[in-house]
Amino acid sequence: MVMQRTANPLKSVQFRSRPLKKAFAEHMLRWYDQNQRTFPWRIAPNDHETAPSPYRTWISEMMLQQTGASTVVPYFHQFIQTFPTLDHLAQASIDQVLVLWQGLGYYRRAHHLHKAAKIMAHQGIPQSYEGWLALPGIGPYTAAAITCIAQNQPAVAVDGNIRRVFSRYFGMDGPDWIKNVWKKAEEQLADTRWGDYTQALMDLGAGVCKTKNPACIECPLVDQCHAFSTGTPTKWPTKIVKNQKKKQFGHVYVIFDDQKEHVFMHVTPAQDLLGGLWRFPGSIWALQPSPDPTGYDFSGTLVHLFTHITLHLKIWVDTGSYRNKNGRPYDGDTHCIDDASILLSHPFKAMAHCDMALPAQTKEYSHTTGLSPQLSISEDYENTWGRWIPLNRIHEYPLSRLMQNVLNQAHASFVSSGIIE
Repeated sequence: MVMQRTANPLKSVQFRSRPLKKAFAEHMLRWYDQNQRTFPWRIAPNDHETAPSPYRTWISEMMLQQTGASTVVPYFHQFIQTFPTLDHLAQASIDQVLVLWQGLGYYRRAHHLHKAAKIMAHQGIPQSYEGWLALPGIGPYTAAAITCIAQNQPAVAVDGNIRRVFSRYFGMDGPDWIKNVWKKAEEQLADTRWGDYTQALMDLGAGVCKTKNPACIECPLVDQCHAFSTGTPTKWPTKIVKNQKKKQFGHVYVIFDDQKEHVFMHVTPAQDLLGGLWRFPGSIWALQPSPDPTGYDFSGTLVHLFTHITLHLKIWVDTGSYRNKNGRPYDGDTHCIDDASILLSHPFKAMAHCDMALPAQTKEYSHTTGLSPQLSISEDYENTWGRWIPLNRIHEYPLSRLMQNVLNQAHASFVSSGIIE
């Protein structure tokens, strides 16, 4: 079905009578002046007294990488409240940053943010596209966005929303359409108000030229839009076929102390997925399910989606009761070997309830005992280092959403059964 053309109520410039570049930019800026979205990191287009903040713009653009704006807003408010200036962020610990990042995902961004803050605290805030591009975690789009929005310099920023606008408007398709969009964006760059122009394209793609159900009659560019003229705008651009997520399987162990007031956790190695965050001990994630351990209470299976992985994680809980009844063997009160002779990086029941590292002999033990190849402890002895964390203070430790969900499910299932309070 061919879509009916409708007079554009926002049209205020005779499109066909002007050069394409000038008309395109004018339409976008005039539309933006009336329809811009409001965000805490933005300056309104009619506010000529307040200069955009490079610091706030940088924080927002890092958070907005692969995350929707509505999700980012509360995180941004809390982050700026805690770290109002670059110096505050540079002086913070990575754990403080990660705690505020909990639930936002893609935690590598938080590590990059922290490193970049320390660099800028010594070298100053970059004043050019090249300077921003040299910082950790900043690619061509983010560098261009900060440069034009916060410093009002000409720079070409092309994100997913902007790619969609250009592809539909100019009829850009085929195997090289993304590369050609960048070229076209350079040709169409406005002559002034570069920050407003870039944000106008972002807002148009997010609110009007949407992936599904685009509001074409509200678009200031509809009169010359190639995709609209075909009657099937949603077919543009070419859909990028994503590889199917791989399934992986694993076990995780939530170990409470005998008083049910502490839980054992350790830090994820920096090079691993979710590096730097705290987690419960567990097995390596594998392509095939591994045998269930014995001597634990089964709390259920949690399915968690990563970018390229669908993780099926079985949750096992130790509340101390099995240890007392079955007398599971320990090596020097440091490690526990279950009935299947699988060495688990827990439970360290003999440790005092305080924030202290495990003894050095843990490393030696992990390399001298026959271990299952399914368990990461055989390759990474740091997994045996950890702390008993008070349940009423666990919010002070940076946990991924996955580990938060694991704890919530384990705790809820055993509260309902009356095993723990």
